[in-house]
Amino acid sequence: MPQRLLHPLVVVVLVFATATTPAAPAAAPGDGWEMRSALVLPRVGRFGRTPFPRDPIVAALAAGTFEPPRIGTDVVGIDGKTETWDVAEADGGGWISGPAMRGGYALWTIEAVAPAIMILEASGHSAVHVGGTWRAGDPYQNNWVRLPVAIDAGRNHLLFHVSRGRVRAKLLPPPADVFFSLREPTLPDLVRGEAWASRGGVLVVNATTQRQEDLVVRAAGDGVPVHETPVGAIEPMTFRKVPFWLGGAAAPDVTRVPIGLSLLQSGRVFDEAAVTLRVRTPTERHRRTFLSGIDGSVQYYAVTPRDPAAPVPDRPAVYYTLHGASVEASRQAAVYRPKPDGPVIAPTNRRPFGFDWEDWGRLDALEVMERTIDQADPSRVYLTGHSMGGHGTWHIGVTFPGRFAAIGPSAGWRSFWSYTGAERFEDASPIETLLRRATNPSDTVQLTRNLLGRGVYILHGDKDDNVPVDQARFMHEHLKAFHPDVTYHEQPDAGHWWGDRCCDWPPMFEFFAARERPPVDEVDHIEFRTANPGVSASCDWITIEQQREMLAFSSVVADRHDEEVVITTENVASLRLDPAGFDPWPRRVTIDGVALTPSAGAAIVRLVATDGTWSVVSDPLPAEEKGPHRSGPFK
Repeated sequence: MPQRLLHPLVVVVLVFATATTPAAPAAAPGDGWEMRSALVLPRVGRFGRTPFPRDPIVAALAAGTFEPPRIGTDVVGIDGKTETWDVAEADGGGWISGPAMRGGYALWTIEAVAPAIMILEASGHSAVHVGGTWRAGDPYQNNWVRLPVAIDAGRNHLLFHVSRGRVRAKLLPPPADVFFSLREPTLPDLVRGEAWASRGGVLVVNATTQRQEDLVVRAAGDGVPVHETPVGAIEPMTFRKVPFWLGGAAAPDVTRVPIGLSLLQSGRVFDEAAVTLRVRTPTERHRRTFLSGIDGSVQYYAVTPRDPAAPVPDRPAVYYTLHGASVEASRQAAVYRPKPDGPVIAPTNRRPFGFDWEDWGRLDALEVMERTIDQADPSRVYLTGHSMGGHGTWHIGVTFPGRFAAIGPSAGWRSFWSYTGAERFEDASPIETLLRRATNPSDTVQLTRNLLGRGVYILHGDKDDNVPVDQARFMHEHLKAFHPDVTYHEQPDAGHWWGDRCCDWPPMFEFFAARERPPVDEVDHIEFRTANPGVSASCDWITIEQQREMLAFSSVVADRHDEEVVITTENVASLRLDPAGFDPWPRRVTIDGVALTPSAGAAIVRLVATDGTWSVVSDPLPAEEKGPHRSGPFK
């Protein structure tokens, strides 16, 4: 059995050679630097989806024992293999690449004749260690990150951890103390004929050692009222995407509206910039923005409107679609033809990648659903997605089954363990067992019985070289053992992407159209399972409020028989019946064999187990106790 390491610090062995670390020629900070060569080290650690990355370089930095290496310095990795620091030169595009840049390090050393604050423009790295701390990277090579760093007089070391094959970097003087970066704005579209009051988001960089407070973004344009938006404080030597208000009367009969931005502080103008908003017709695909309740940032979703040539439906549908890695919502929505009975809406999972539609990615999707669900009949809500979005369809579908009539994952992987090889801590120690329980909300297969009563359409190409078709085949075999409404289609000779049809697949949308979610008061049978009520607590008319053992799976099976509800539970300490499912309350509730009588006039019916004995409670769950509203953990 491989040895497990439960502490992120490991022993590092460095054997110093005689050659010195190469450094860029000494320069005045105003000249800037470009990385033309660096010392590189092949991968010596283990990363990926594990709670404890293990790496001797990280360990030495954390322990304060790291010394800048020389050419020929050896490092013993966690697998016992020795790797050696060597020199690598940049190509004509400034990229340092090669096998060492797949999980290894690049050390760039510069000489400065004076201290200065510079802007690090680097790409391809997961993170950079500079000035004694780790700073954010740009692993997907989007060139969005402009990071203020302090350069000391003399020798400075920038240590890049690189996982995607190449890295490049420049250090440039900041254009101002505090300034806009327009490399990745979040902007709405205007819809012609609609009055608009929306938000945009733009990066503001604080290239000073002082906390910048009382900042205001002023937005204005021809025919656009002036809006001034306080954006709060920006910490020293960092950046933040700040929101700003936009608004006006009906969007003009043009295709684009220029907006001027000014960054102000007590009347001082730090910077000015300009952005352009698109103007779309009501039937064209467009973007809408909103202020996220997660962190106050501006997020957006894309909409493919209903087919205007189709008759107006009496009971409109809504189709939510989750994008894959590197795709983002606008491109996701663009692959769908307009549907006759409702819009296609694509949330964004925190820019192109996010986190696999889990954690904050899951919340991103839910926020968009909450803002748009009133466009549809609640019985006709559907969820689909491709690749990472196919996984998101599985994850959100099994986690929130009461929201959807049917789901349709395309090219979706089922879990981190099946797709990425994440550690499961088999034969686990007590600490590892606790850590494993914390990952239970991600265990799709353990939650699949939640899909009973919802249609499932599984779509996959049989030659997918990105997400193996075995992911879909497993889920099909697993579901059909107990689920009566599963359809599986494997497209012959199709890879991961086989055109728009791998998302906009007509048979899947025909499958959706034939399925509706019954009203809550007509649901007589519920099977619901959750690992954390703070993630998912409710299905139809039942809510699991508290668990006996935190983060272990809790389940409820409930059946309504005339005037009685019979409930069987596992790992449940408190649950609540939703009055939307009952008028009046059932005369009797039998839970785990205990017969109870709710009060006919009660506003709330809660069932609480105290010392193993169930009772009916008519008071709400106390706010100070654990529950769906405050369940933890912090991840």
